[in-house]
Amino acid sequence: MALGVDDPHVTELLQMMGERRLRDVEQRHQLAHADLACVFAKHVDQLQPDRITHGLCDLGHPHGVVALDVGVDDGLAAAHTGGALDLRGELHIDMHRYTYINKTDVCRSNTIPRVNIDSETDAAAVLTDIHANLPALQATLSRIEQLGIERVYCGGDLVGYGPHPDEVCALIADRRIPTIYGNYDYAIAREDDDCGCAYITPHDRALGQLSVAWTLEHTSTRSKEFMLGLPFDLHFSVGDARVHLVHGSPRKVNEYLFEDKPARLYERLAAAEADPVLVFGHTHKPWVHDYGGVLFVNCGSVGKPKDADPRGAFAVLRPGADSIEVSIERVEYDAAAVADEVRKAGLPGEFADKLLAGT
Repeated sequence: MALGVDDPHVTELLQMMGERRLRDVEQRHQLAHADLACVFAKHVDQLQPDRITHGLCDLGHPHGVVALDVGVDDGLAAAHTGGALDLRGELHIDMHRYTYINKTDVCRSNTIPRVNIDSETDAAAVLTDIHANLPALQATLSRIEQLGIERVYCGGDLVGYGPHPDEVCALIADRRIPTIYGNYDYAIAREDDDCGCAYITPHDRALGQLSVAWTLEHTSTRSKEFMLGLPFDLHFSVGDARVHLVHGSPRKVNEYLFEDKPARLYERLAAAEADPVLVFGHTHKPWVHDYGGVLFVNCGSVGKPKDADPRGAFAVLRPGADSIEVSIERVEYDAAAVADEVRKAGLPGEFADKLLAGT
């Protein structure tokens, strides 16, 4: 059942949420958990979202989140409910205008409606640039679990260069990890043969185009629609510090923020940044530095490192005395096996060699 904004069930549902009688609503109207987790209304400021979210969390719904329409028409709101019921394959609408609200942060995405509610630690792990490398992603998520970190965010570039685009998208979706799109995701989701990548030589460009062509052909419609629903950026908190997650930069999804760029560039970005921590990827080379009172954190790459270390990389953010403490973690995985899969899949052999060298 898809609930529209003006549906009388929604009105009663919101009223009963305020009265903490959610179970009565569920029993009387036999609403599925996704319907309860996807209530839409036009006026966010009138809905007391903190109370509504708390009610849903008490009920233990797996989405753990309320979705509020922030200005798109009622038809999209109703269709969006269908998205939560795994009907995404039938939807062809722009979801970037929706906001999901829960206890810990705001996540603008139709396909990732969940952030862990009760983590054992306030730490957060951020991973980026998986690039269709499923074993690297699996090893990274296992390491994050070993560290006892429950809050995980993804900075995009799920696909490209590697042999597992559908498997990576499915795992991110199944884990409901809050995720933004990277430049590769943006292109593949829209059937665009320009990934927005920068190439040094004509040979590199030719290899890059082979990757795009292969990925377009071997990525399912379901995965493309999943990526189509991802937002440009996310904001969340670690302790008292707000964090802004982008793929390339706050200005452009495919801007490369290398560590050796002039300090004045980062000082300009810092001056325009509302949050004290900016987390990003895209370069596949991790680094951390403070400019102008903003901590810049490049997470590196999970599935295609380029810093001469073939191990996957991700960032861990923990509350600190002044702002946050950051560490870059490295993860071993069977890169040789993935390199073999790259070759067998028909991707350029140079991609396999680069995986093994970390270049």
